Amino acid sequence: MNLRVILSLTLVFLFSGCVNEDNKQEIIEKKPKVVKVFDLKKSTSYKNNARYPALVYSLQDSTMAFEVSGKITKFYYNEGDFIKKGSVVAKLDDTIYRASYNSALATYKQSNLDYKRYKKLYQSRTIAKRDYEKVRQSLDVNRANLRIAKKNLDETKLIAEFDGVMAKKLVKDYARITAKQAIIRLQDNSAYKVKFFAPESDILAVKEKITEESASKMVDFFVTVGKLEDKIPAKFIDLSTTAEEVSRTFEVTLKINSFKDKNIFPGMTAHVDVIEKQKREKRVFIPAKAIFNNSGNESFVWVINNQNKVSKQKVEIGKLTNDSIEIKSGLESFSKIVTSGIRFLSENDEIKVYKKLGN
Repeated sequence: MNLRVILSLTLVFLFSGCVNEDNKQEIIEKKPKVVKVFDLKKSTSYKNNARYPALVYSLQDSTMAFEVSGKITKFYYNEGDFIKKGSVVAKLDDTIYRASYNSALATYKQSNLDYKRYKKLYQSRTIAKRDYEKVRQSLDVNRANLRIAKKNLDETKLIAEFDGVMAKKLVKDYARITAKQAIIRLQDNSAYKVKFFAPESDILAVKEKITEESASKMVDFFVTVGKLEDKIPAKFIDLSTTAEEVSRTFEVTLKINSFKDKNIFPGMTAHVDVIEKQKREKRVFIPAKAIFNNSGNESFVWVINNQNKVSKQKVEIGKLTNDSIEIKSGLESFSKIVTSGIRFLSENDEIKVYKKLGN
């Protein structure tokens, strides 16, 4: 084999190696880059709003108790059962109270007969006024005693104060209880209250008195419970005018409807978005970390097309609020932007949406 042939083969192998290296490099560069994405269409989280942590409460919540002491003879409902207003929830042994009522009733009846008899005698001037007044006063006392005995007898039945669910039974069956001792917890879950605390700076920023009517004109309230994605419309109920001593915040109460297809219960955590009505459609806020600048100090974001590829989009920015920034123009035709790894992206890069593993 002559020198010319050897050189030719060597060049072929070297060229092939370079091509393979280029192909490998090209394959590496085409691998999708994993990034976090912000959906402009689905989320109102970064529109012009305020967000507060909140808790869910029953529309009505009552710890019920007997007004008299005694032994429980029966519970008519179990935990989780629905109870109509006016229904008997539990009953005490009423033997002593019924006997007291019967005795008071007999005494009252006799006293009433005596009163009628003495009244006739007084009117005929047969007895003195002093004797008549004594019998009349005795009737009044016996009437009052009868009312007390009747009330005590009635109190041996625990009556539901409103439609609700027996959330918790607080004593055992056949327990001996004292007056005012908590027996059950009744909750009205036909709707829910949602409470959060607003700082005084947010309260002072409102230029008119906050009422149910004015609040509905100025803002929309949306509640998100736990990890549910649904944003539930809420109605303003009231604002506490007394600040919390430590935090100097004011309690705001909202109302949301219940849902048959969602397991929402009192005590669950939530957050509330308060969105200005007059500005909600005109101003859009995005995560501030999505913005990057060029050497000319112009602002850009990476927008995503239908092929999951990115392109640089110039935007006009406005007000910065906490971790979000106002976009005045530039995103009208787009729905998704990149919010992580923006320094490592290039024009037309293919991306893959980051998904959190586990909880």
